[in-house]
Amino acid sequence: MNSLSEPLAGAADRWQASLRTGDVSPGMVAIAAALTHTRTSMPADEWRALTSSGALDAWRALAHQCPYTDRGYRKPRGYAGDAVLLDYIYGSAPAPDGTSPSGRAMLQWMRRESEGFRSVRWRREYFAKRIDMLAAERPGARVASIACGHFREGLRSLAVRQGGLGDVIAFDHDPDSLDVVASDQSAFGVRPVQGSVRDLVTGKARVEGMDLIYAAGLYDYLADPFARRLTKRLFDGLQPRGTLIVANFVRMWERGWMEAFMDWWLIYRDHDEVASLSSEIDPALIKQQRVFADPSGCVAYLEIRKV
Repeated sequence: MNSLSEPLAGAADRWQASLRTGDVSPGMVAIAAALTHTRTSMPADEWRALTSSGALDAWRALAHQCPYTDRGYRKPRGYAGDAVLLDYIYGSAPAPDGTSPSGRAMLQWMRRESEGFRSVRWRREYFAKRIDMLAAERPGARVASIACGHFREGLRSLAVRQGGLGDVIAFDHDPDSLDVVASDQSAFGVRPVQGSVRDLVTGKARVEGMDLIYAAGLYDYLADPFARRLTKRLFDGLQPRGTLIVANFVRMWERGWMEAFMDWWLIYRDHDEVASLSSEIDPALIKQQRVFADPSGCVAYLEIRKV
C-alpha cells in the first residue's frame, strides 16, 4: 500500500484503530472522506484502476465485515443494489449470524450517518405518500412500480394495505424479489410481474393505462440513450392525467466507499441531466414537468404529468 497517498493511508490507520476500540464513528468518517478525496483528485480511469488493483485488498477485507458492504461487493444475485441490500438500508434486514462486532458497528453507523441511506429511506416514504395521495384523489387508481425490488413502500402505504387501488403492478426482473412481494403483499392485491426493462423498451412487456408509474432505484444504472427510450415507453403507459416519476442519485459523500469497497458504480446525474431524460417525449403530451430534490440533495426526481 506504499503507492497510496499519505492522506488515504493515514485515514485507513485511523479507521483500523477505531475498529479496535469499538468507537467506529471517527474512523468511518475519516476513511469515507479520504476515499472520496482520492476519487476526486485523480482521473476517472486512474481511480478505476486503483479500485480494481490489489492495493485496497486488506482494507476491503476489513470493510467486508459489514454485511451491507460485503453483500454489495459479492452481488449474490448477479447485480448491484439488490432488494436485500436495500433492506439493510431500511433496517429491516438483521445482520447475519457470525457478523463480527466491528461489522455490526459499521452497519449501525451507516444506518445512522449515511446520507445515501437517509435518501433511500426518504424515497420509500415519498412514494408511499404519493400512492396514498393518488388513491385519495382518484379511487381505483392504477399504479406500477418499475424495478420494484421488495416494494417496501407498499407496506408503508395505507392505500395499498387497505386495497384502495384498482391495480398495483410490482414489476421486476428478479424472481426472488417478486417472491417476497407475493408473500408479503399479494393479500393486498399487489400483482408481481416479472420482466426486464429491456422488455419494456422493446414492447415485449407493457404497462398500460396507469395513473402513476414510477422507478425509484433504476435509472442510476441506465445509460442516457436507453434511459430516454425507457422514459418515453413508461410515459406512453400512462392514461390521460397520469404521472411518471423517476429518481436518480445526484451525489453522495460515501461514493468512494461504494466504488472502492463494493465495486458499486452508479450513474450520477445533475438536475439538468435528469430533466433531459424526457427528451424523446412529444412536448405536446406533457402537461407539466418538474425536477426536485430530496431534503439532502442526494437524489433528484423527475415528475412528468400527461395531458
